Amino acid sequence: MASDDAARAAVVVARRVIDLLRAEDFAAVAAAGAPDFRRAAEGGAIASGWATIIAACGTVQSVGPTLADRLDSGAMHTATRLKAEHGDFTVLVVVAPGGILLGLRLVPEDRWVAPDYVDTERFSELQLALGAAPLAVPAALALPNGPGPFPAVVLLGGSGPMDRDETITPDNKVFKDIAWGLASRGVASLRFDKVTRIHPDRFLKDSRSTTSTRRRLRTPSHCCRGAPTSTRTASSCWATVWEAPSHPESRRRTRVCGV
Repeated sequence: MASDDAARAAVVVARRVIDLLRAEDFAAVAAAGAPDFRRAAEGGAIASGWATIIAACGTVQSVGPTLADRLDSGAMHTATRLKAEHGDFTVLVVVAPGGILLGLRLVPEDRWVAPDYVDTERFSELQLALGAAPLAVPAALALPNGPGPFPAVVLLGGSGPMDRDETITPDNKVFKDIAWGLASRGVASLRFDKVTRIHPDRFLKDSRSTTSTRRRLRTPSHCCRGAPTSTRTASSCWATVWEAPSHPESRRRTRVCGV
């Protein structure tokens, strides 16, 4: 944990942000941010996010200690756990030198339960790093048991700094439902935290994550080597399904529509 003056200053900013959120002074939170943060906050995004987390977790009862770590860019990343009536949640704040707010996330406690159609005895899940520094992101490969080859799907997140599970509420993880349901039926899948979630201070609009995903999904010998591409999944998101290995860049976009 960082312990220098920058860390202490970031903790002060993070605690101030939490006070403003609890007071529902969302305009003041937005005003403390960098231009990109203020633009992202337009249209009531902060108020909506706070209302959503409070609706799920209930009234805040107490605020825990704030931990701070320095990012590669020099910005500080802070995490503060809040105890609420129906479940805890964490406030993540990214602070630039000078106390400028770069990022804000509200992360609920995990209360997800696997759907009935998931059979955890039929697959395993590997934790991976996708991409290269400084924009590498955590990823998960849900892989059916057996020698393969298996059909495979890449789950691409929607708008905003979504996590790999496309978490909506503490018990609603759309992509995890999809990935584990597919793996239970012999279909591998790769999903990843978005760059805007892991590196909000260094976000670069390019195709590095998607390109790295293609490479990673082709790497295992039991995946995507001429396997069938038909899938039935559930959610209103986009997935990329890889086809024959003779055309490694060939792919088709398929609407994800029902497990």
